[in-house]
Amino acid sequence: MAGRGTSWSMLDGDGRTLQVQATAPPGLVMLIVHTDQGVALPAPVGGTLAGDGSFGLAVCRTLPPAFSAQVVSVTVASDGTVSMALNSGITVPLGTDSELTAKYKDVAAIIAHGSLHGATTIDVTVPQSPTVTG
Repeated sequence: MAGRGTSWSMLDGDGRTLQVQATAPPGLVMLIVHTDQGVALPAPVGGTLAGDGSFGLAVCRTLPPAFSAQVVSVTVASDGTVSMALNSGITVPLGTDSELTAKYKDVAAIIAHGSLHGATTIDVTVPQSPTVTG
């Protein structure tokens, strides 16, 4: 998670800051949490993330192997909905935390079997009725 200034904070699955470093750790998903006051900053080492980033943290913890390596960031909007950004440039709105497993299955199936040439969005906010646009 981007920290104060140019620092980066590594969080555990509960949002507790484990360490702060000068550069972004390679291979980890970036968590971005928006609040009504702006982007939430991580707590100092040992502290817990303020704001409601729990669904975003849950997504980071439970990304399935089918596409987890393609996820570069998870963003929590101020209304609590979540979206993911893939390394292909595609955005994946998940919406609320309802039926997360079904949403993951939709994303995995589309990535594995869909034609994504020119796609910019895989919308799985309605499970079993995903849409691909672009």
